[in-house]
Amino acid sequence: MNTRILTIAGGLLLIGLQACKEIGPAIDFSVLRASDTSYMETPQAATPKVVLVEEATGVQCVNCPDAALLLKNYEASNPGKIVVVALHAGSQTTPINLPDAKSKYDFRSSDVLDLINSYFSETPPKPAAAFDRVKWDNSIFSTNRSAWTGYINQRIALPSSVNVSISSKFQAENRQAIIKVKISYTQPVTKKQTLNVWLMEDGIVDVQEFPTYVDTAYTFNHVMRQFLTPVIGASLFDNLATKAAGQAYERTFIVPINNAWNVDNLKVVAFVNNNEQDDKSVLQVSEQSVK
Repeated sequence: MNTRILTIAGGLLLIGLQACKEIGPAIDFSVLRASDTSYMETPQAATPKVVLVEEATGVQCVNCPDAALLLKNYEASNPGKIVVVALHAGSQTTPINLPDAKSKYDFRSSDVLDLINSYFSETPPKPAAAFDRVKWDNSIFSTNRSAWTGYINQRIALPSSVNVSISSKFQAENRQAIIKVKISYTQPVTKKQTLNVWLMEDGIVDVQEFPTYVDTAYTFNHVMRQFLTPVIGASLFDNLATKAAGQAYERTFIVPINNAWNVDNLKVVAFVNNNEQDDKSVLQVSEQSVK
């Protein structure tokens, strides 16, 4: 009986190994572990387009709270249509140090600075926002807040050629998250692409400058915390001239969570974007709570 059970189990394991083709070894990012798998599946129906908004902001940018409010109001009126990530880097992001108002936190990130300066090759005046990394008036970042809603609506109307889904399980005993990201192509795609997976945090109360006063209890949301993939993203199927409908890819991350971050307010953001010299546009984005 035991021999028969072992034989059946071994056969099932072999079938499972044949079902999915492994791509390379696990990747060591020093602060996290990751592994990946690709396979073909029945093509999924495309999910509605969601727009990635990368908001260039700072604690010393007096007009940035108005820009953040504009995006917050859009989210409230159009739930599930946008994913906002606040990028704190460069000018106007130095923590405030006044006699009666001192920042508790430093939101700046060298990786975010590298993303803005090297990948985008732009240093936008704040407040500014990028919408799906599409160029508007020859610039990825737009400072024209009156045009932001129109840019978002244009992107939402487009079909998406890839679905992105996220699941996350937080282990309180060792304060780490097991995050799984899956992408599935819903139609053939020929352009080079990358997968980006980030952590961001909501609900951080600290000091923010306004035009006429300093708010010592301002709530910061969507604060970029950590890149789980390289700043420029992780390449997807570079060996394939065409990513066929039904081509699927999964990556699992085991992520130690910084003790200074409130895990109840942490979110995972994952998106796929084109990686061509003249086209970095985002095909689809998704977000999910870590906990």
